Amino acid sequence: MQKTGMVRMACRSFPGNCEDGSVNLANRHSRQLIRFTFVTVLLCALPFSSTARAQELSLETSKQIWANLILSRPKSEKLYFEYDIEGARQVSGGEPWRYLYGTGLAEYYPNAFMDLTAELSTGYTQMSRDEDSFEATVRLGVRLHLITQIFNSSLIREIRPERMSGKKVGISFLSRIERRNFWYTGDRPSSDDLRWRNRLEFKLALNEPNLSTDGVWYTMADGEYFIPVGDDKASERFATKFRLRLGLGYRHSYKWRFEVVAMRDEAKETLDDEIEVDAYILDLRLKWFL
Repeated sequence: MQKTGMVRMACRSFPGNCEDGSVNLANRHSRQLIRFTFVTVLLCALPFSSTARAQELSLETSKQIWANLILSRPKSEKLYFEYDIEGARQVSGGEPWRYLYGTGLAEYYPNAFMDLTAELSTGYTQMSRDEDSFEATVRLGVRLHLITQIFNSSLIREIRPERMSGKKVGISFLSRIERRNFWYTGDRPSSDDLRWRNRLEFKLALNEPNLSTDGVWYTMADGEYFIPVGDDKASERFATKFRLRLGLGYRHSYKWRFEVVAMRDEAKETLDDEIEVDAYILDLRLKWFL
């Protein structure tokens, strides 16, 4: 699930040029939504069309559909809360499974360079006809905005063009440690593991000079390593993996944002195994700021 450093901007930005009953604004939003729908359909086809060429080489690669409803509540310029309801289903590449998760997030912003994050995730997975699992995960992390702050520095502002503004592009690094706990409905005993996650995040406004502008289209990309600390005992999830995400988003207003994200997971079960493509994922996301 996507919580980037640009949340800080969202928390501090409020709808400015948005008058109720404005016909021009309504027409603009309608056109933007039509464009978003078209590009969404196009982007949805990309990961699956690219895999069709190599279908003989990856018949068992998992194909998954995810959907997220994200409820966001900024409390102040220093504090932000979020609850992410996520459902997923494997549509091909093995025995079908499905899950439903809820993740609560709290972020604290001590300064312009750093975010402190804390998450609690709980969920239920229907793994097979004979066995289901329940997961509870605690996750702590820190996000660094060093590169974005360089863009915003007074020295760079004097020599760079406006299109490279720190308000137009966001680059950050998120490092998290998580403790995962699993319980099963069958005879398998409960298990737990510790995992370290490191993600480089990138976000760019496409049609506006500011990511916090209503009507802005933006693209996002990130790569994340999942590194096990100790032995992995949770067999239904690979602990060692690399995830690449590429997405397109549209900010309709301060309250509503829409995103479509294509993901590719590469994973291995042990240190001796070669890393292989594990899954192709399409994630549809709706963000609602309360």
